Amino acid sequence: MSGYFAGSLRRAIVDPNRCVFNDCMNRNLSDILDMTKAKILVEHNFYLPPTSRMCLQHLEEENWEDLTSSLNNTISDFTLELKAAETTQLMGSLSAPRVTASRAFERVGIEFVGSVSAKNSRIGKGYIAVFICFTTKAIHLDFLHIIAIVFKAARWFGIPSQGAMATMCISLIILVMLFALEVTAIWKLARTFGGWDVVEGSVIARLSGAIFYGNALFSQILTWKFITSWKYLSYHWMRADTALGVPLLADDNIRKKITIVTGVVSICATLEHALSMMAATGFDCLPENYFERYILTSHGFLLNSHEYSLLLGIPIFLLSKFATIMWNFQDLIIILVSIGLTSKYRRLNWKMNYIITFEQKIYNQSLKYSQVQTWRRLRQAYVRQAALVRRVGNKLSHLILLSNLNNLYFICLQLFLGINNEQGPPINRIYYLLSLSWLISRACGVVLAAADIQIHSKIALPLLQTTCSTFNVEVDRLKKQLKFDRVALQGMGLFCLDRRLLLKVAAAILTYELILIEFDN
Repeated sequence: MSGYFAGSLRRAIVDPNRCVFNDCMNRNLSDILDMTKAKILVEHNFYLPPTSRMCLQHLEEENWEDLTSSLNNTISDFTLELKAAETTQLMGSLSAPRVTASRAFERVGIEFVGSVSAKNSRIGKGYIAVFICFTTKAIHLDFLHIIAIVFKAARWFGIPSQGAMATMCISLIILVMLFALEVTAIWKLARTFGGWDVVEGSVIARLSGAIFYGNALFSQILTWKFITSWKYLSYHWMRADTALGVPLLADDNIRKKITIVTGVVSICATLEHALSMMAATGFDCLPENYFERYILTSHGFLLNSHEYSLLLGIPIFLLSKFATIMWNFQDLIIILVSIGLTSKYRRLNWKMNYIITFEQKIYNQSLKYSQVQTWRRLRQAYVRQAALVRRVGNKLSHLILLSNLNNLYFICLQLFLGINNEQGPPINRIYYLLSLSWLISRACGVVLAAADIQIHSKIALPLLQTTCSTFNVEVDRLKKQLKFDRVALQGMGLFCLDRRLLLKVAAAILTYELILIEFDN
């Protein structure tokens, strides 16, 4: 290497504000890859400093002889200080999104902050993802902040999302009570099947009661586990946003969507449960006998009339409300997480459409190098998004399986009970109709919300095949990736949540409905 410094090795003058080629006035500059610098150094004995930049036209032409033949832009001394005029570094040129007029949050930057500790609060440690608009300098709150509010509210019905000791103790008490209630229901069912005991009500009612509280027990455990793992998932969610490498348009409607979905689920679940209480007691019940009649009617699979006492009735009443909440909340979690993942895919697809439209309007051969880099970053963004869906799906798969199995059984049950109660009181007919409608709507909402993830993961493929006028290795890789990579939420690997699942479930409901009618006594 000492021979090079003797005179054979030369270097470019350090000036990041112009192209290293002599007399080049092109201001569309780009950084030079290390591989290109190494090639020029080995083949032409010409050293490019780390801050050297080159215009896209010369990067495309790769005419390195013109670069090394001129002596006006080179020096051979590697030890002496350069002149002040040559070493003074000016402020770098601002990127186009920072100086181009645009709508709010059309061009954004992302900052990731964490972990942070909250004093005098039960939250403890947290993480912050900040979206900053380049035009207005406004800040956009991500989906993570909104879903964290929903999970924080879950502590009011026994899910300790923030690890508070009081909520943890209440959750453990509810878990133990649910376990005791489920064991009792299974024991009563086993005695009935064995002929050791005679309990009021049909076998289907006793089986349904055991399944109802079994779902509540497993739902609390799995929901607790998922919310506990949300800190890990939110970290990777934010990393996927910060490492995208392409600015995405913020989803301004995400807060509105989550608010509407949460409100609709809460209101419909409340109305459905209120109607179930009315159907269980009727309108001819005296106020002093209302509580006893409700417990004996709705929990006849668990208590006979001579076994009832207020000491048993109150815990059963509270646990029945908790079980109903958990049933709806497990479906709500799946829907909200699916909305968040779909929103990220929608923003990526919008960005691809924007790039394709831009290339169709302004196509310049000198931009070919920057196009390859842009498509590479976009392809990597789709890879990270697919990895995020799989990571979230692995944590959510148990809850997805439980939710779909539970919804499938109770839809069959409501159809069966509706057939057998055609001549019942009007309030019972109204309840069965609305309850069945709500069950089907919620089950379809879970499947359709999750199916949107798969749909939006493939929606860019026709756009690439029919509209995109650019072809390079990154576009070809992205086409193959979108075509063969299956991205969808799964139920422990047993099934994928897509729209075809609805037809399969409809066929299963018809089959099991016939079985229930045939074998009920």
